[in-house]
Amino acid sequence: GSFFAGLAIYNRLRALGASITTINDSLAASAGSIIFMAGDRGKRKVHAGSTLMVHGVMGFLYGYYNVADLSSTIKTMKAHDKTLVAAYKEATGLDEEVIRAAISKDTYMTGQEAVDAGWADEVIGGEGMEPINMKLTPDKSHVMVNGHAVAACLFGKLPENIQAMTAEEFAALSTPESGAEPHPNSEMPDPQARNNTHTDGGTSMEDIQTVEALRNAFPDLVAQIESAARAEGVTAERNRIQQIESVQAAIGDPNMVRNAKFGENPMTLEQVAVAVLQAQAAIGSTMLNNLQADAAASGAASVTSAVAPAGAPDPNSPEAMAAQAKADVAAFQKMKEVR
Repeated sequence: GSFFAGLAIYNRLRALGASITTINDSLAASAGSIIFMAGDRGKRKVHAGSTLMVHGVMGFLYGYYNVADLSSTIKTMKAHDKTLVAAYKEATGLDEEVIRAAISKDTYMTGQEAVDAGWADEVIGGEGMEPINMKLTPDKSHVMVNGHAVAACLFGKLPENIQAMTAEEFAALSTPESGAEPHPNSEMPDPQARNNTHTDGGTSMEDIQTVEALRNAFPDLVAQIESAARAEGVTAERNRIQQIESVQAAIGDPNMVRNAKFGENPMTLEQVAVAVLQAQAAIGSTMLNNLQADAAASGAASVTSAVAPAGAPDPNSPEAMAAQAKADVAAFQKMKEVR
């Protein structure tokens, strides 16, 4: 889980000023182990079959980094580790070096091992455990778990075998008339408002008009949606980068590749292909324009043909060739006489 979320829950529980008991029913790992530590000393309980896991702060990196970037990240994570060690020390009283050695790797402990190492106080289980009593309210809008109301909408579709309590049982929980102690929840579910009410505080769906209002009414659900969206976004971004990298050798323009990946307007593979075609078309147009300009500057347009005028004898006729041969011989003889 999130280090900062676990730390926030830990600090809030520690600041309540109430008696806090934490029970590890299965796995208290990573940020969950921080929350488990919020219990008072002597009241952090584990089952023999539960597991506690602690480790140092971790992060996910994706992209391109230089030494300065990584050094800054390491410095930040070391600072977070100091905060983590301080929280564990405050909760357990263990020596800092013992804590640092444990979080230097993933340290898993069974229930008894956690108690023996000072990370938990008591192994529980078996006889003496409070049984879980779960029933629906008479209107089936909420689930009552050991007398505590939980909004039914949080469970999605409820199992058919959950027993609904009678109106008399519900009245005993919500009012003192029957002689029962008032329920610790001051606000019990209102059967008349079950169609619009989705939280113990009575928030109406009609009141939820903004994202912030939705977050306040259903923080866990919104957090799940946001987490899923982030995961989908990371996967989509990774696929986009990989697709561009699969063809970047053929593009031949490192600036275009870099801008496509990380520029102000990142491109998909299809958009990169269009950009490459447009660039090639622009290069072809420039070449044609340059060729035309070179031809105009060469003066080739002013060069005339050497074709003989009309009516002149054909220089390739037998007669003309014979006359030319005689003229050549006469010129050669004349050259010899001159010598």
